[in-house]
Amino acid sequence: MTEVIEEIHIDRPADHVWPLLADFGRIDRWHPAIRETHLKQGLLQRENHLHPSGVSVERLNVLDDTAHTLSYSMREAPLPVRDYRARMSVEALGADQCRVRWQASFDPTDSSAEDGVRGFLRQGLQALREGEVGD
Repeated sequence: MTEVIEEIHIDRPADHVWPLLADFGRIDRWHPAIRETHLKQGLLQRENHLHPSGVSVERLNVLDDTAHTLSYSMREAPLPVRDYRARMSVEALGADQCRVRWQASFDPTDSSAEDGVRGFLRQGLQALREGEVGD
């Protein structure tokens, strides 16, 4: 099992950042690699259509608004991984700053998997910090 952990500090309150992550069906609002997202099975599963192509299907496992954490597992992925599980959390670092942590564990099916996952996580966290949030 391989684990990738990425963190970033954001100069916005945790209570402003958490709702973006907690809205499981709207990752396309802030992650630039995701063109659009559709919810399936109520709020429990999302289908992400990626740039330039590809689809990932993810299932929400835990959403804890009090602790500002969520976890999900990937059912289908364009990445060379199996048994992908991820956890995201937002921690307040004072009134106007927070830390976002995104960790993923998976079994790679080829040598590019770790770099691919790490790049995806970094790209999303960077967009959150820069405030690149769409409608």
